[in-house]
Amino acid sequence: VERINFVAEQVGNIDLPGVKAMINRLIDDGVSGPKELVEGCLDLMGPIEVSEQTLGLLTDHASKAGDLQTGTEEERTEFGKRVGEMLQLIVASQEYQLC
Repeated sequence: VERINFVAEQVGNIDLPGVKAMINRLIDDGVSGPKELVEGCLDLMGPIEVSEQTLGLLTDHASKAGDLQTGTEEERTEFGKRVGEMLQLIVASQEYQLC
């Protein structure tokens, strides 16, 4: 549990340079939908292959907040928060722990 919490804290800190770089890469790649967010974050974290069930749960979670926008500073900040949250969910997954 401590390992998961440590990693989740790190990837959830959107002020860290490495996390900022991942956020910027997703923005540059034009990620705008929940499914793209999940796939992009999985790719950046490994790439990590997850089960269909995990993929569905991650996508469902990402879908709750709708599409992503990055046109304004406020939208980019929200985008970053959502990326950090998704990265935290990924590192807490069983598949991430086994890789």
